[in-house]
Amino acid sequence: MVYAVRVMYADESISNQRLTVKQAAERLNTTEAAIRQRIQRDSITYEKDSATGRVYIILDGIEGQPDNVEPDTEHRSERELIDTLQEQLRLEREASAELRRIIAGLTARIPAIEPPPEERESDTRASEERGHGDVPPEQEKRSWWQRWFGS
Repeated sequence: MVYAVRVMYADESISNQRLTVKQAAERLNTTEAAIRQRIQRDSITYEKDSATGRVYIILDGIEGQPDNVEPDTEHRSERELIDTLQEQLRLEREASAELRRIIAGLTARIPAIEPPPEERESDTRASEERGHGDVPPEQEKRSWWQRWFGS
């Protein structure tokens, strides 16, 4: 049983292809839902097999081309976009690795950094003024950031 029939003219070639909904969606570069909506609107040629209940889409040579775009051109531009994005990702990963190396180098140097002598003297005077003049010798040898964070 045929629900929609396309009228063939004498000058048209008989290059109709009978495809499933899924195959037609892939061929037209769209979704299956879009194909089913076209079937409901009768905007695409289709037939329904009465024995199996399966719907087949009939594509001629013109409908088979998605939006009159050459498939090679479409695939080439997609490939170029993918290559560009992969190159950007590679560069970002390299930059991230370099930043991690810099941070690791800086954090390794933190214990070696000592405050200027003026700060050490002012810290000692301030603690004496608060009544903590008796600082154990092991604390005096520790750097200011170790005393501050209690390490």
